[in-house]
Amino acid sequence: MRAILAIARLTLREAIRSRLVIAIILLLLLVTLGLPALLTGDGTPIGLIRMTISYTLAVAFGLLAVATLWTGCALVSGDIAARTLALVRVKPVGIWQLWLGKWIGLLLLNLLVLTGLYSLTLLSVYRQMARQPAATAVMRTARRMVKPDLPPLASQIDSVFHQLQGGGLPPREQRDLRRRLRAELPFQPVSLQRGLSWNWTFTLDRPPDPGRPVWLRFRFDTDAYTRAWVRADCRLAGAASGAGVDFVLDDFSTRVFEVPLAAGDLGTDTVFTLTMTHTGDETTGPLLLQPRQGLDLLVPRATLPGNALRAALLHFALLAVLAAIGVTCGTLFSLPVAAFCATGLLLAVVISSFVAEDAEALHDAAEVECPGFTQRVFTPFAIQTTRWLSAAAQPTLASSPLRSLAASELIPREALRHAVAVNLLLLPIVCCGVAALVLRRRELPG
Repeated sequence: MRAILAIARLTLREAIRSRLVIAIILLLLLVTLGLPALLTGDGTPIGLIRMTISYTLAVAFGLLAVATLWTGCALVSGDIAARTLALVRVKPVGIWQLWLGKWIGLLLLNLLVLTGLYSLTLLSVYRQMARQPAATAVMRTARRMVKPDLPPLASQIDSVFHQLQGGGLPPREQRDLRRRLRAELPFQPVSLQRGLSWNWTFTLDRPPDPGRPVWLRFRFDTDAYTRAWVRADCRLAGAASGAGVDFVLDDFSTRVFEVPLAAGDLGTDTVFTLTMTHTGDETTGPLLLQPRQGLDLLVPRATLPGNALRAALLHFALLAVLAAIGVTCGTLFSLPVAAFCATGLLLAVVISSFVAEDAEALHDAAEVECPGFTQRVFTPFAIQTTRWLSAAAQPTLASSPLRSLAASELIPREALRHAVAVNLLLLPIVCCGVAALVLRRRELPG
């Protein structure tokens, strides 16, 4: 353990003295301090704060991620080129200890830089909130997003599949039908005609804090020409006590809006029912809402700094993977080749994840008959590679910390546990094993 810490300390010291690292830190400092001053927002104080959080941290983290990847490539390949790694192998230091020390040293540098980025961004955000504290009060909290109690999507797909008599179709058409249902049902809206009511149930882990409001967030798909005439009488009440809050929705000028409600009037229940009655006049069109995507109960559970700490942990875990990939590539190749391969792998994963989001288009491309032999071989290979890369990267890129942080949504603990297990433990262990195996067999210049 002492050898690992000694290597980590030496790696950190060398990185801090590097002119390239100093230049990158100055660039990150310029982005963190300069970008918030250039943003204008959407005309609202909350919109400006959300843009400050998402844009500033996204640009800074992107630069830090690339710098981490390239620095990791240089750590071992630089020692090999300088002929110092052969001297280390003579000493009683295991190859895995060398890799782990380099990786930990790079992580310590990332920890310092990431702490500074988040601290400066939060300082800028709190300075903006101090100008209009009432209008930006919601940004000081981190709210747990609770979806309405709905049947599992898989059971809904099976139900609709049987209603459409999909069992009598040929196997290929059955697969196409299920694929179409998986793509459409999560976004399928329900319609509320005038005079009718909806009832949605929300289940919390514990009663809401009576001293802080809760929010209901709606994303309506109501036709633009009828929004001005739509009215809905709503009530959120506890299922057991009946204590609740009444409110009216009569402004549909925006598709997404949040309604704050006094949690002190809701009692101490953990199960709540939202009743919504369409009370518009004869000229009113229906209310259209996607219950799986367009209805959320937001309950305050933490503060902005606490949620920022969770987001920073997720980003730190992602940097740990990039550092592990960079250090491993540096053990396989020289610095230019390692940087090229690591960057290419990163771009391939990002592009594959983006393409795989449109699963239907990818499926259609797989079924297109290509005329030439090269196309017949290359196209299926490219599609399968895209699917494999997106599936392999999905556990690593599953979370979206900046989106949750900017929306004042609490980052769940499950995402933190997943990031620690996969990004901080599993993937680095695999990279360490590959690097140790390669270095044992690799002939080094003496």
